[in-house]
Amino acid sequence: EERPLRGTAGFRDIKLAAYRLSDFGITAANAGTVVSFRMTAGGGSDPAFYSYNSGSLSVTAGSAGTVSSNQTLCTGNTATVSVSGSVGTIQWQQSPDGTNGWANVTGGSGATTATYTTPALTATTYYRAVVTNGACSPLTSATITITVNPASVAGTVSANPTICPNTNTTLTLTGSIGTIQWQQSVDGINGWTNVSGGTGATTASYTTSNLVLTTYYRAIVTSGVCAPAASATIMVTVSSTNTWVGITSTDWNTPSNWSCNIVPDATIDANIPVVNTGLYPALTNATGTSRNLNISTGASLIVTGTGFIRIAGAINNTGTINVLDGGVSFIGTSAQTIPANAFQANFVKNLTINNVAGVTNNSVLSITGTLNPQAGAFNTGDQITLKSNAATTAQIAPVTGSVAGTMTVERYIPARRAFRFLTSPVNGGTIRANWQEGGAAVLGLGTDITGPSPITNGFDSSLSNNASMFRYLNINPNPANSNWVAVTNTNNTNLVAGTGYRILVRGDRSIDQTDNEAVPTNTTIRSTGTILQGNVVRTDINQTAGGFSLIGNPYQAPLNMESVLGNVTGTTNVNRTFYYIWDPTINTRGGYVTVNVSNNTNTIQDPDGPFSSVADRFAQPGQSFFVMTDTNGAGQITFRESDKGNSTVTTQLFRSASDEPVSSIRMTLFDSAALAAAAPAADGFLVTFDPSYSNDADAMDAKKPVNQDENAGMLIGDVAYSFQSRATPVASDVIQLSHTQYRHTQYTYRARVTALTGTTAYLKDTFLGTQTALANDAVTEVTFDVDPADTNSAAANRFQIVFEELLGSADNVFSNGVSVYPNPLTADQFFVKVPAGDDFKVTLVNVLGQEFSTRNSTTGTNTLQVTPDNSLSSGVYMVRITNGNVSATKKLIVK
Repeated sequence: EERPLRGTAGFRDIKLAAYRLSDFGITAANAGTVVSFRMTAGGGSDPAFYSYNSGSLSVTAGSAGTVSSNQTLCTGNTATVSVSGSVGTIQWQQSPDGTNGWANVTGGSGATTATYTTPALTATTYYRAVVTNGACSPLTSATITITVNPASVAGTVSANPTICPNTNTTLTLTGSIGTIQWQQSVDGINGWTNVSGGTGATTASYTTSNLVLTTYYRAIVTSGVCAPAASATIMVTVSSTNTWVGITSTDWNTPSNWSCNIVPDATIDANIPVVNTGLYPALTNATGTSRNLNISTGASLIVTGTGFIRIAGAINNTGTINVLDGGVSFIGTSAQTIPANAFQANFVKNLTINNVAGVTNNSVLSITGTLNPQAGAFNTGDQITLKSNAATTAQIAPVTGSVAGTMTVERYIPARRAFRFLTSPVNGGTIRANWQEGGAAVLGLGTDITGPSPITNGFDSSLSNNASMFRYLNINPNPANSNWVAVTNTNNTNLVAGTGYRILVRGDRSIDQTDNEAVPTNTTIRSTGTILQGNVVRTDINQTAGGFSLIGNPYQAPLNMESVLGNVTGTTNVNRTFYYIWDPTINTRGGYVTVNVSNNTNTIQDPDGPFSSVADRFAQPGQSFFVMTDTNGAGQITFRESDKGNSTVTTQLFRSASDEPVSSIRMTLFDSAALAAAAPAADGFLVTFDPSYSNDADAMDAKKPVNQDENAGMLIGDVAYSFQSRATPVASDVIQLSHTQYRHTQYTYRARVTALTGTTAYLKDTFLGTQTALANDAVTEVTFDVDPADTNSAAANRFQIVFEELLGSADNVFSNGVSVYPNPLTADQFFVKVPAGDDFKVTLVNVLGQEFSTRNSTTGTNTLQVTPDNSLSSGVYMVRITNGNVSATKKLIVK
């Protein structure tokens, strides 16, 4: 609206024009976002000015805004960058280094928007936004760095190596891009894990740990954020064969003798080829191990002494494996086989089976030492023989695995026409098929067994056809008859392990039975069948106190009778101290020997003389023996695998005299001519002394079995004993001896007295009225003649061992004047009379050596009445009398 101005002259009129901002689209709501508002005057009007309400419009200054964060990406990928809070128009720019060469972006999308997506990038690139607000100067945002990683490149790995067991190797990687991590796998397909052990696991050169199995390796290479790349797989083959080179010695266990400079173990094959050095492996008292054992033609392995070759796999042998004096142990975890002709001469000394998966024998094989079925089942293939000769007899160790199939067991018997107490260690065929070799006359094998109606009953013919083989009725249905009964036939009687026989062995099957003077020969009897395993229980025990039972060793091994008899739960009502064997080497035809299992002595041991029985606490394989019943009633004897001994010596030597009790008298009877010729003894007996022993018959005394020829023993009552345990002897003690069945006219006793104290022992000859002192800790020989026509000369009770007090000269005078009365004593007091002189002291001592009552004499008297502190029970006591200078000991018997 125009309105004229009125005033004084010189003024011009002003035209006012009003504009509504809304006409330009500006409202209160968006006024804050107006960047610029421009008005331009035009035409020929007078100058004018514009004004507006300051609160109605504000113009915002330009702003570059805030950009997004730096990024890292793999080559060939795009990035998206953005800016927020900018004021003005946007132009994105890029630079190769963030400093120079900035230029508007090319490619991509959104170059003039708040969000820009780059094209695929192959190099690190820098970005910024340039923001222009109207006429204002452009503003530049902060720089965004887009880091571009090159693609991961796995590179090239080294070739597949082959190494020796327990060694390492170095793997390399070339041409890789990115960081490296080596991985390993057991099969190259699954189970890849980062390597453990070794060195350089994240470098281009990795050295493995020592390997025993073939292992697969690869390198994982990662470049920044790029996907990792896996290299080709390297297979490190661990050779399963270690080859003998023999450049140092013949010692199997020297590493330098092997191609890999290590000794084979159960995971490594041992390959023994022909070598130029001529040095082939040996195991002398040492152990070697392999998986498969491969021996080439012309090559060899020898094992000797206690040495063993342990095999976990197979035997491939075209050369020689000599274990004639060594051992082989099969230790695999899968089934193993002993191939035919695996060992030199098909002999092995010691064979151990320790494989729970089992071992099968496919070879004719002879064992001369020990078969040890330790773990798993051993199938003999019915081709195993346990050998026996004059030096050794093969045995079976305690069976903790199992044995299937039959085997042949030998028992060597040296030349002597004598009875042998034998048993079979197997359950097998008939006696004729085995011990008589099926009737064949074979040199060095079998024996003749005679009896009535030989053709019908399987016996061998002789001039008399008398029986030569007997069994013993432990439980005799007719006690009036002998317990010995002849075997009625051998062609229908099978071998039963542990059944005892008495058999007259004349020699092998070449002996002429029509010639009574035929020279005996060495022989070996053979038994084929199955062995007993585990506990063996015998209940066919004589049920009469003091009765004998013939029992055979059920195992092919020495049997520790101390362990057998000491088994308080499995062995009952038999004497636990003694057992009895027939020793065919004593006298002219053999005789019984009593063995004390607790101290390992026997009654025919003469350490200082020409002959002793070798019987000890170990019953030999193939041997039968007697045990004695303790009390009336049923009994039992149990054999356990743990009762087996471990000696393969055919006949064990006796133990040293140090095994004997401290105090003893050993009497060995010889035909005088035999003694002069260093021939075997006829018989013998042993008495031991200790204060804790009793002079009455008890379990510590051994009854004497009756020999075919001379019988020498000691009487308790009217029963003869071969072994007595008696109280420490005192003066006037008497041991009544018994001698029967004299076969000669002159004999010699060799008496060995050991550690006898307080008394002197004498051998008293009641026929001649003489007695001979038996020197202490020495051997005394006493020779005597026997006239069979004179009943007194040949009397069974002709000899005694009597004891007299051992005194010095002064003591002897004093002792001769001392008397103790009444003796035997039936009242509560007794008297001691001494020679006139000094006061004296009287001490009572029991059989245990305990002093329990002392009395002193009254001055001036030489007789003392002694009333013990307590009533004396029946028995023997010693009365010690001393005056301080001399002493005497007298025996007092209380009834």
